[in-house]
Parts: sequence; structure tokens; C-alpha cells
Amino acid sequence: MATNSTSISTLKSAHVAAEVGGVSGLAGVPSPPGNASTWSRTSARAALAAGQIDQRGYNEILNALAVYEQTQYQNARDTEGSTGMLPQ
Repeated sequence: MATNSTSISTLKSAHVAAEVGGVSGLAGVPSPPGNASTWSRTSARAALAAGQIDQRGYNEILNALAVYEQTQYQNARDTEGSTGMLPQ
């Protein structure tokens, strides 16, 4: 029986990282404030509220986090598909 447990697990991990944990290496977004090296939706909301980023920067961060989540999930699905773990 084919399973997608790895891709589901990857999606959950990516979502937690994007929501509260933090993701580094997001291209085209403002640098995180202070000594931070990652962005999450939570930190982006806080930075927007504190005036550390503007609305445009906030939107860029949220878009980059959404792309990060989708890319992580798709990569896991591609791996599962290529190893026969998912039905073709």
C-alpha cells in the first residue's frame, strides 16, 4: 500500500517552522530585526506591529513563507513518487 506519511510529516514540520519556529534564507525579504536570523509569521506580525518592517515587507515575508511550505511539501511528494511510495 502506498503512503504519503513522509510528505505529510514534512508539511507539518514546514508549517510549524513558518508559523512560529522560523525559516532562514528567504530570498527577497527584509532582514529580521535585531540578532534574529529567521522569519516566521509570528515574528513578522510582531515586527510589523513594532514598526520594524512596513506592510510591503510583511507581505513579502508571508509570501516567501508560503512558498517555503509549498516547496518543502512538493519536494517530499516528488521523492515519495520517485521511490514508488505514492501511486502513479
